[in-house]
Order: sequence, then C-alpha cells, then structure tokens
Amino acid sequence: MKSYIPKQLKEIENTRFVILDGKRPIHQCWTLNPQFYERQEDGSWKHKESGEFYKVRNKETNEEEIYYGAPGNYPADSEELEKAMNSGWNGGFLTGSGEVEDLDADNKELFEWALANLPATFVIKTGSEEDHYHFYFKRKGENPKIILERQGVHYGEWMAAGQQVVLCGSEHPKTKKEYVIFKDLPIAEITEEHIELLKENFTDGRDND
Repeated sequence: MKSYIPKQLKEIENTRFVILDGKRPIHQCWTLNPQFYERQEDGSWKHKESGEFYKVRNKETNEEEIYYGAPGNYPADSEELEKAMNSGWNGGFLTGSGEVEDLDADNKELFEWALANLPATFVIKTGSEEDHYHFYFKRKGENPKIILERQGVHYGEWMAAGQQVVLCGSEHPKTKKEYVIFKDLPIAEITEEHIELLKENFTDGRDND
C-alpha cells in the first residue's frame, strides 16, 4: 500500500499536505498554512487578518519563538512529498487548506447521522480497528476544531484549521490496515446551518474549540 492524494483534493487550489510517521507529522511547523499567513522580508510569517506571527516551541527552552523557515507542508505537486510517499511514508491532508475541512466520525451513531443529514461527499474509511470515517467538505474561512462529545460520549471531531487527517492508501500504524476510499464522490459544500445542526446533536452546546 502507498499513500496518495485523491483527485478530489488535487482539483482544489491551495490544498496542502504533510508527511507523516504513522499519524504524526514529521515537521514541527506543519500547521503553517500559506493561505492564511504572508511571508515577510525577514522570512517570518504574519497572519493576514490578526497580524500575529507564526511561532514554534523551542524544544530546549520550551518557549515559543517566531518561525523563519519554509512551511512544513507541501502543495499537491511537490516532488519531495511524492518521493516521501513513494518511499513508504504516510501522507496527511492539512485540514482548512483550500477551504476544505473534515468530519472525523469515530462513532457509528455519528457516521449514520452524517450519511442521512449532511450533503453526500467524498469519504475515506480509516484503517483503525473500529469503523472510523473521514467526511470531506468545502467550508469557507479559517475555522476552529470542534470536539464532538455529548454527555460523556465521544463521537469524533470536526477537523478544521491547523489539523490534519491521514490520506487514502496510508497504513494505520497499529492495525497495518489501509485507509481506503468509501465514497468516491466530489467534495460537497457544507453550510453553517449544517455545522450548527451537528453541534446541536453531538455536543453539550458549550464552545469547545
């Protein structure tokens, strides 16, 4: 098996991808999204709206420092990314890039609810022991992650800016099973009404991002 970028993500501008060791990004600065940050003359990265600089944590001092290097993620046509995946590394999609986000359904109830209540879209089945699924959706803006948990039951997560999900063709680090395409459809747009409905059904109503 070998990680690959599905055509649905290749067709969308500004999508970014990360190299994974199992499910863990190998670069510290993998969350740096050039779609939301602008590189300055000194090599630093400034957020286009907030004006804040992108920072990484110094492993020796444990303090955050302004980052001056290249992003730790890649466009779809990156030769370095392709070489890594051809060599057996897993690939991941940087959610929020290209204004594409992901519903990570870790629970059968959420999975069935999503199929019945959300627009039909591109879905990947993960290689985990239990049936977990990634639903991809187009959503505008730079949005926060949502923990889908209600009354102590964990259903999954809405993966948005600064998160990543494992690509199809990848090998699950524990089960050694492949991430496979479950529904080979175009990536659908999702409305904020759908997001609110998701939160109403699968959160306790508190802000949890």
